[in-house]
Amino acid sequence: MRYPGQLAAHGKPDRGLDWFTRPGECLPGTPWAGLRLPLPSARVFGGVAGQLAAVRRYVRSELAGHPALDAAELTASELAANAITHTASGQPGGTFEVQLARLGGAHAVVLVADQGARTRPTVQHAAPDAESGRGLDLVTSLAAAFTVLGDPGGRAILAILPA
Repeated sequence: MRYPGQLAAHGKPDRGLDWFTRPGECLPGTPWAGLRLPLPSARVFGGVAGQLAAVRRYVRSELAGHPALDAAELTASELAANAITHTASGQPGGTFEVQLARLGGAHAVVLVADQGARTRPTVQHAAPDAESGRGLDLVTSLAAAFTVLGDPGGRAILAILPA
């Protein structure tokens, strides 16, 4: 998928979301080294908060019956909300992509690709009374593996969730 001519948040030409979908190994040296991108199921969503319910429906539909369904639904929703809130995907006309895979009955994979931002996603440990800042902390606590791929012009966050 490509977005020719669009500018990422940092003002440089955006390479679109297809930079990471060249088939290839994405987690060398891990138990999931055979995982290849793109994942088998993918859908593009508009970069607006109203799409979060559609993301959850998509995950429920694609991973129905999988033991990691609840964790995958929560993970996809949190990562999509972050893409909308913190990246160029949330700008007018922006989009983000959700990719999903089943790794047998033991794990599910969620990947959310956005159109980039100046800053790298970081896990925060929010104060108990804070109204935000828990999303990535929650995702990393659920995930058996978590990684950020890409650069400010476009990135993807991948989580492997145990059953």
